[in-house]
Amino acid sequence: MISTMTIASNLVGPITIVLDKFGSRRALLFSSALISLGLLIVPLTSSILQIAISFALLVGPGIGITYVVNKAVLGRHFSRHYTLASGIGHSGYAVGLLVLTPLTQVFLDTYGWRGATLLIAGITMHMIPCAALIRDTTPQYAPPTEKNDDTTSGTSGSIWLRFYQRADLQLLTDFNFWMLCIIVLAVNITCASWVVYYVPHLLVKDFLPRVAATLSLAAGIGYFFGMTVGPFIDRGLIKCSTATVIVSVALSLSFLVDPWVSDVVAIAVVTFIYGLTSSAMFILSDVLATQIFGIDRLTNVFAWLDVLSAPVGVTSQVLPGWIYDISGSYDIAFIVIGLIPMLALFPLIIAKLRHGV
Repeated sequence: MISTMTIASNLVGPITIVLDKFGSRRALLFSSALISLGLLIVPLTSSILQIAISFALLVGPGIGITYVVNKAVLGRHFSRHYTLASGIGHSGYAVGLLVLTPLTQVFLDTYGWRGATLLIAGITMHMIPCAALIRDTTPQYAPPTEKNDDTTSGTSGSIWLRFYQRADLQLLTDFNFWMLCIIVLAVNITCASWVVYYVPHLLVKDFLPRVAATLSLAAGIGYFFGMTVGPFIDRGLIKCSTATVIVSVALSLSFLVDPWVSDVVAIAVVTFIYGLTSSAMFILSDVLATQIFGIDRLTNVFAWLDVLSAPVGVTSQVLPGWIYDISGSYDIAFIVIGLIPMLALFPLIIAKLRHGV
């Protein structure tokens, strides 16, 4: 069910591009209403299928639109301190991990899953007035048009050409876009695998469930501190591409050392480093997108990155478990996952050498 919601949130990219043409405020109001409505419907359902439909058609698309438009809005409003602004925006995930996780458990223990979902829907509805307060912006980027577009009006070729231009499919032929895409996909695979398998892998190491859940909070704290990368980039103390290489290696190491870490303090430190570096990588990838493509193409870039991330959600939830089933240990799984961010750096290194990105 969560996988269905995740895939739905990824696949709404082209719809997001269209909605953003009408203004970011309208797009965010629409997506916030979708999420709230979807969650409000869940307590009224009577089967798992109905819940899945609500998540797939309402909650998932709402999350996908909100995710893309939010990042684009930050880029349009904070041209000078975008890295810091992006870091503060991403810190909301850390707050959610630290606050909403235990709060949700309290809701479940007190009111059951229907009451808990209703309360979460009420919290989510606060997104609507927040979206209403956003200063409206629309992208100014206009893809180049063909000179003979009018002469082929009404033909299937003209329809395809207009779609190609409006959806900015030209991005899919750009080396820099695929370089960025590989980095984003690598981080998504790594982080999604961690979310699904972190606690189970600690249980295999003979930690109690409560201890394993508590240790995961170290990632939330680290995620919050990931925003500290902002001042270094905004003040020009280090290039974004260079910081991406350094942080990617650190993210990989937080997985690669896992088989040799067994005591509580060491695991807490490694988990904190994972949270910090994963947060920094999400921020740096957003900044790279801004530097390479400019603020007016951000919606298009983020939307297509989201679409291409759809298969990753399924892969990242299956791969570590499959490796565990074969080997009987999460050690190999974490090593394989840890190598992915490091290997994803090769296109970026090539771009740095060729174009000085």
